[in-house]
Amino acid sequence: MKKLITVFYLLWIIGSIAVFGKLLFDFYPDYSNMEFLMFTDIGTLIFMPSYFILSWLAVHFLDISIKKASIKISICFLLLTAVFVYSFKIMDFKFLIESIISLTGIIVGFVHYFITMILFKNSCFSRQLHESSPDCQIFSDEII
Repeated sequence: MKKLITVFYLLWIIGSIAVFGKLLFDFYPDYSNMEFLMFTDIGTLIFMPSYFILSWLAVHFLDISIKKASIKISICFLLLTAVFVYSFKIMDFKFLIESIISLTGIIVGFVHYFITMILFKNSCFSRQLHESSPDCQIFSDEII
């Protein structure tokens, strides 16, 4: 079962980077083209969750790679603060609308992060599970 979750975790990470990376580049708000302003506004609503999901994915990678808790918390907090503040620069709305869109995006990103962490903790990549579970061997003797 842990091998299956490990494969699903890898597919989740690769799929997230591919899908949300594509959405990030395709729907970047371009307010210089005023001909299709409503499409730009709708594109911003697609762009922001993708932007925050990829930011939370960066937090996930920092979380699993940095060991010291105080450094981990401070770097992740600074990263998320910078991402949140920069999201206001990207949009061209009133401050209240920008705040609502950014808060919604950061919540959607956190839900994605939460699912990613659950998959990670139950996969063979988690150090605790890998050390205590013999069925996390990627290459078993049964295949050979």
